[in-house]
Amino acid sequence: MVSKKKKSAKKRSRESEHKEPREADTKKYNETENSWCPEFSKISSIHDTQRLVTVREEHDTVGDNLEIFFAASGNIDSRLEVEELKDFCRGTSLADVVAAKGPAGAQRIAWMDDRISGPGLKGNEVAREYENPLTATGLYRALDRPRFNDENLPDAVRRLVYVTDLSPACIHALVGTASWLQTDALREAISKHLAFQTSIAVKIASAGIRTFQLDLHLPLFKLDRSKPPNRCPQEANAKPRRRWTDLSFMKLETCELQGEDQDPKEVWGIQEAHISCTVTGTDNWRWIGYAFVDTEIDGVLADSDLPELKMDQIAAGKLDISTPICCAREYWIKIFEIRIDYVRKQWLYLIWKFERSIDLYIDKHSLILSSGSETTQERTVQVKADFDWARQATDISSRLHGVLSDTITSWKSFSSPGEGISHFEDISTNARLSLRAIRSIFRDLEGDEKRLDLLKSRYTAFARALELHLELEVKEATVKNGLASELNMAVFYPIALAAGIFTMQQEDLPFQMSFRSFAIVVILLMLMVYALRLIVEYAVHVRPLLRGKVLSWVKRAKVDNGGNVHP
Repeated sequence: MVSKKKKSAKKRSRESEHKEPREADTKKYNETENSWCPEFSKISSIHDTQRLVTVREEHDTVGDNLEIFFAASGNIDSRLEVEELKDFCRGTSLADVVAAKGPAGAQRIAWMDDRISGPGLKGNEVAREYENPLTATGLYRALDRPRFNDENLPDAVRRLVYVTDLSPACIHALVGTASWLQTDALREAISKHLAFQTSIAVKIASAGIRTFQLDLHLPLFKLDRSKPPNRCPQEANAKPRRRWTDLSFMKLETCELQGEDQDPKEVWGIQEAHISCTVTGTDNWRWIGYAFVDTEIDGVLADSDLPELKMDQIAAGKLDISTPICCAREYWIKIFEIRIDYVRKQWLYLIWKFERSIDLYIDKHSLILSSGSETTQERTVQVKADFDWARQATDISSRLHGVLSDTITSWKSFSSPGEGISHFEDISTNARLSLRAIRSIFRDLEGDEKRLDLLKSRYTAFARALELHLELEVKEATVKNGLASELNMAVFYPIALAAGIFTMQQEDLPFQMSFRSFAIVVILLMLMVYALRLIVEYAVHVRPLLRGKVLSWVKRAKVDNGGNVHP
């Protein structure tokens, strides 16, 4: 039973909803106004209770829940998204989630916070209680309850949904309970998170009921020592597919770390990780925040204790849910500040480690190459190994640069005049401070991008130097082989041929076999070899001249005395 205080707050919330009802087509919104849509500053009378999947099934729409959900927008890309999602969710169904079958009823990977919100309300007066963290089944049951006008629960005007390692079961729970107005935002949030994509954008519906969508999708790389992941085939779709890259070849250990006790099975590697946060709603107070974050970033939710679960998980535990931010834009911009600060720290550490690695590696191996202590063969082997190191390092740095560049490009597009940032002109002082912090962080990220560019250039230059060194080694070997061949042809071949001649019977030779005649034969054969070499060299040089003269003679032969050319 809801307390009197809760009922009173709930009543004030509902009464405020109907004071200024807003219809979708009461006023046209011109996005060139460079400001937040005025309609969002009024309490919406839209309860958004119709579920997309249920309505489509009632109209005998062909396809399962995922196909119905992802084809709802009518976008051409929906077929691609459907196939990607169905592949990820293969072998699972909404029925498994409802029945708490398998991981759906066992893995606690979700967190929710529902509370009332509106002008004059602080948001901490009435909230629904959940036994966080939730399983996919628990998430489905919580979302399956009416968001508004529930007999026993306060309205979930401001709703937060957080999932770590987004699983097929959680996707079914979200899709099976999503309303019409949430479809596009939730579809894009799931798709971009699974696809490791970047997006910083504000979208406002141009037709139908006016809704807003604040998107934040940030890919990143986590550099750390760990055991190489070994996913079993049956666990392939237990979480979003993220790539792990072995960096043991880069020798990232510092002198300090080398002296510590380390697990020999652990190696340095970079792990793809992703943060997604989408806030969508019909006014400043009536909205839903969806967040999907990989456990490599936030850790395992099930390991959190009760005080940690009382904090906002979307904000990485840095906001207290008892003092919520009710305004959608101000909440989103605060989440943006918290998450981009984390992303920047990961880039800073990664680039610093790479810079130290290339400094140590190049200094060490440049000395080895210039020392001359190894044989030519040993140096060639070392150069080839160094060249392979530089090639791998260049490939990885190019991949890192692509992700960082996409993040910065998305920010530049968002912060351009007339773009997404124009919707944040009338925000509070605290929100402006968050926006200022975000700008400062992206200036740092632009500096990190330049450092990563420099790293790529250094890897490329090192590879080019190794390539030139290898070419010199090959030329030196060729010269040595040529000298040996010259010696064999000019000296040893005539001697061997003379020795072969003197193995013949005396009656077959026109001269007497003696040491003097053997020496004369060797000298004559040497002269013949030398003369043959001169003839070949002369022919090589004279051939182009002869060819030019012949062509010139042929052309003159075709011209008659009158200057006409014969056909």
